[in-house]
Order: sequence, then C-alpha cells, then structure tokens
Amino acid sequence: MTVKDGVAPLSVSIELTALRIKPSDVARVAESDGISGSAAELYFSGRVQPQSVMRDDAPVIGIEYEIQGEAFRHLVTQIIEEVHRAIPELSCVKIVHRTGYVAVGDATVIVLV
Repeated sequence: MTVKDGVAPLSVSIELTALRIKPSDVARVAESDGISGSAAELYFSGRVQPQSVMRDDAPVIGIEYEIQGEAFRHLVTQIIEEVHRAIPELSCVKIVHRTGYVAVGDATVIVLV
C-alpha cells in the first residue's frame, strides 16, 4: 500500500448474498480482498437477535431483508468515504450483507476493514 500525503488509496467491496454467512466466510472474504495480512484487521458481525419481539409480542424467528442493490451500495459507499476522510489510513473495506430471509442467530452482515 502506498500512502500519498498521509492518505491511503481506498478499496471498497460490497457484496449482497442470499446465501447463509458462515464463520469460514470471514477468512475467505479477508483473503479475497487483501485484508488478511494487513497491519490490523477489524471484523464485525451483525446477527438477528432472538430477544427481539414483533408488535404482537410474538418472538422473532427471523427477518426478511429486501435491499435495493444500487441504492444500498451508493449509501454505504458514501458512509465509507466519510469515514476515510476522518481516518485517511483506512485502505480497504469489505461488506457482505444478506438478502432474503435470515433466521435468528444468523449473521446479517459482516464488515472487514
């Protein structure tokens, strides 16, 4: 990575998937975008929580994600660029977000930087 004037070039990758995100996907995602082996890695996983309740007090057994791909990518890219302005050393961000039905306990999103 070449840092010019204290600002690292930024690589952004956003993937939408209907497939279940497994723990092994974190390593695959990190390897595929050169995050693994960086000076530092950060991994976040958001999951559907069982303690959530719906309006009728029924327990949540899953949620349905309907994402407009291009609008989602545009918004997330804007957020990442804002973070990059605040943290110019940031060089790579990879996001994998589920679409469709996601069961309680399953990951809805993983974010690697």
